Amino acid sequence: DVCSSDLGLQVPTKNLNLARRFLDSVSGGKHKGVYSYNNVGQHRIPRAPMVVVGMYCQQLFGIKPDDERQIESAGWIAAHDWMPAPDQKVKFCGPYYYWYYGCLSMFLHGGKPWEKWNDKMKPIFLDKQQDNGTWKPKGRHADREGTTITTAYATLSLTVYYRYLPIFNGYRRVSDVNTNRGGSTFGPRKQRPGS
Repeated sequence: DVCSSDLGLQVPTKNLNLARRFLDSVSGGKHKGVYSYNNVGQHRIPRAPMVVVGMYCQQLFGIKPDDERQIESAGWIAAHDWMPAPDQKVKFCGPYYYWYYGCLSMFLHGGKPWEKWNDKMKPIFLDKQQDNGTWKPKGRHADREGTTITTAYATLSLTVYYRYLPIFNGYRRVSDVNTNRGGSTFGPRKQRPGS
């Protein structure tokens, strides 16, 4: 696993295989690039949040952007504009969860799908930002997530290009873990002493 190996962790192959099997068990579509927990008969009903998270999980396993599964995921996300109306009660999860994983997976995918996604999402995030700099929680988990988690999702979404490099030769994070200070530096800026 690229993510754990970057940290020097050893994850047993058995565990990674179980995770891959789980992703396969909740995937559908011609190339298994759409994801959901729900079945109707033999058919899976794709859920937007599950598609973006499934796509990201596949990226962590090293699946490249030109893989048919990833192309199907990116195409499904682009074709299904999951934007709840301002007064619409969001049934499954808040849009910020979906938007965060959408920004992450589409950025790592790159190319035109990312450009279109980013052009659409930046103004939405900026429009929804409150005067005090936070984002108001929405959705089924709004009470549990609160303003802090929602603001984190929005901020991380808007700064995705400073934290990750697009996948060309595998997943690569733009940060060096600094164990002396207990933190990490993101992007091109240096960490302040003592932070």
